[in-house]
Amino acid sequence: MAVIYIDEEAGSDLPEVQGTESAPYKSLLEAYFRHGAESEYQVKKKDDEEWKPAAKSALKKAVAYAAQQKKKQEAAAKRAEKDAQDEAARLAVLEEAKKIKITDDPSLPKPVSINLNEANSSVIGQLRKSKDEPAEGVKRVSVVGRVNRVAKQGGLIFVTLRRGLNYMQCLLSGDLSKTYDALTLSRETSLEIIGQLWEVPAGAHAPLDRELRADYFRVIAKAPGGDDAFTNQVPIDGDTQTLYNLRHLTLRHEKPAAIMYVRDVVEDAFHTVYKELDVKKVSPPALVQTQVEGGSTLFKFDYYGETSYLTQSSQLYLETVLPVLGDCYCIEKSFRAEKSLTRRHLSEYSHVEAELDFITFENLLDHLEHVICRVIDLTLENPVAAEAIKKYNPDFEKPSRPFLRMRYTDAIDWLRERGIKNEDGNDHTFGDDIAEAAERKMTDEINRPIFLTHFPAEIKSFYMMRASDDPRVTESVDVLMPGVGEIVGGSMRIWDHEELMAGYKREGIDPTGYFWYTDQRKYGSTPHGGYGLGAERFLAWLLKLWTHSILPLFILARDSIHSRVSTQECPSAAVDGKSWMALDLQALDPWCIAPTEALRVGCISTSSLKFASSDWAQHLYASSVPGILSFPIFLLHLQTQPFSTPPPTTTTPVFYNLHSTAQITMPRQRSVGRAPSRPTAPAPAAKPQQTRPAATHAAPPAGTHPSPQAMPPQAGAPVSQGPGLFGQMASTAAGVAIGSSVGHAIGGLFGGSSEPAAAPVQAQAAPQEQSWNQGNCAPAAQSFTKCMDEHNGNMQICNWYLEQLKACQAAAGQ
Repeated sequence: MAVIYIDEEAGSDLPEVQGTESAPYKSLLEAYFRHGAESEYQVKKKDDEEWKPAAKSALKKAVAYAAQQKKKQEAAAKRAEKDAQDEAARLAVLEEAKKIKITDDPSLPKPVSINLNEANSSVIGQLRKSKDEPAEGVKRVSVVGRVNRVAKQGGLIFVTLRRGLNYMQCLLSGDLSKTYDALTLSRETSLEIIGQLWEVPAGAHAPLDRELRADYFRVIAKAPGGDDAFTNQVPIDGDTQTLYNLRHLTLRHEKPAAIMYVRDVVEDAFHTVYKELDVKKVSPPALVQTQVEGGSTLFKFDYYGETSYLTQSSQLYLETVLPVLGDCYCIEKSFRAEKSLTRRHLSEYSHVEAELDFITFENLLDHLEHVICRVIDLTLENPVAAEAIKKYNPDFEKPSRPFLRMRYTDAIDWLRERGIKNEDGNDHTFGDDIAEAAERKMTDEINRPIFLTHFPAEIKSFYMMRASDDPRVTESVDVLMPGVGEIVGGSMRIWDHEELMAGYKREGIDPTGYFWYTDQRKYGSTPHGGYGLGAERFLAWLLKLWTHSILPLFILARDSIHSRVSTQECPSAAVDGKSWMALDLQALDPWCIAPTEALRVGCISTSSLKFASSDWAQHLYASSVPGILSFPIFLLHLQTQPFSTPPPTTTTPVFYNLHSTAQITMPRQRSVGRAPSRPTAPAPAAKPQQTRPAATHAAPPAGTHPSPQAMPPQAGAPVSQGPGLFGQMASTAAGVAIGSSVGHAIGGLFGGSSEPAAAPVQAQAAPQEQSWNQGNCAPAAQSFTKCMDEHNGNMQICNWYLEQLKACQAAAGQ
């Protein structure tokens, strides 16, 4: 009788294991299933124990397990046999279908080519209602488009054609539905279909309540099926990263198409409003040699040996046009070099900017209010755009006029009265640049458009006019919308020559390169002002979009966008006698864990957990995600254990750099105060630096974070008995985002859990997938965790981010 060995601590159940003393199994269940009752089983639970015969109770469980697995194998074999038979039958039908040939009957009238949305009866003829009625007035028509949907019902095939945003239902019957091309139709195949238009039967639904009953069709270009089929490559509920990586295909889904359509309508509305107001359109340069909002956010490039930049704003150039054309505007691209991963940040975005001559500050506010409301009115007059807005933002209401006017000092008082702290955890005071979280909490609670005005000069740009009634502040404005925050930034511009020169000096800017801008104050200067509106933010507000990254046509790929984990470049390793795995971390989401002998297959992401085995999880210990990403490749200690056992935590997580195998201690560093995000000039010594732009850009300034430094290991680092701050935060955020049982497991990933993880039976629930169509809440979780990390777990500061995370998950579940 063969002897089979099981080592519950050091064994393995991989297929190649034979159960010898030198290569034992890990579980008696698997060993018995493979070798049956004819073998003898020796078991030990720890390395220092002796081999002992398997207990009778354990063998009894193994017998039951083996019987269960055998039944599963037999059932799987039957399914495989049936699948093979079905596949053979399908292939036989396809072979027969290849013999069926169809032709366009030359005796039939020549078809009239129409668009899918054509409804003019003089073009399309009368809709046929029944076979019994005469066909007088019914025309034969031809349409072209791409297959959007295919449905088979008996001997009929219903095909929904798509051309642009227009759809038509078509019906293939008789021999048409038996051809090889019809039976293998896949989405995105381009077709021409010819036939007559019929009214759809009572109770049925189709675009424009009609369908094209075909008498002939032909394939213009066939799209692939199988694994390469469109629906397999970019499923509508696919993970966000895949949909971004295959953006050229993702665009064909309904929601991206609707967004692009609404964007076209909105931009056209802006053009219409400006024409109504006699504001002239100009096209300022994108390649510039001056800064508008600060040198830290400039994209630099070499321009024939000189340093030049991609424009941050066209404001300065628009000001030069005022004496020429009068009031003017542009809708152009602007660029901000901010390495931010927030849901609002875009490095390249569309900027609606305008400059108005001979105005007062009140004139500027009235103009902004009119433009925003008029653009909304024009957009909603378009029935297709209005339907899209209603579908994706059913609670949208046109803003009522007048907008609420609130001075900066009143906002500070409002925040203090409600105990909303600044980013340092202190009460807001005059001079604070109100952070996004506090600003949006105020906007959402007031729940109406706000003109937030008169910001302190120290946090605004050099060209902003100071208020005559309070020289500490500027005649500046941010337009805040519920659910989005700031969408517009503007101000009156300094128009006095000496005051402008003082502004250059105050901000440490060399005026030499701005001579052309300064000259505007020498040759007939006038009181004037302007603003910038972020088109993506405006659309996000209109369509209630959680992340702005789905608004541009394409986004230039960065390592932070594409996740790559190469198991070939990152082999498993052992350091200090522990099991480690090397991961090449080039992105936040997802972290994919490749299988090794010591680890089960799994994938950890910020939105879901997937396991090959439902009762096991891989715990990754880290001080913070930003800290991890400060290094290219790490050996991370991973431990496989049941959900019911909370992972241990250490006060100082330890990492090993794969390149040098040097031990690295990851200190829990915190930023102190608000890091300057947009200095007004790159050269001068330390001074208050502007952090709030004059015109809306694609994202709020990203705080700078000190990179973790390599430090020697701390001797005898104590083991924490409770959850670390980041562990508590991660557990809370994940618990909100994906449910408590999996949430606490994620909490374990970051060094602790606020309570013991859920029992294995809870973990068997299918992981929730974030649908692209519902929005991805990973950015919200990331913003919350970042806030908690930066502010020492101050929930009063970070509660707004938590509320946004809850709102995102609630929207995703609708």
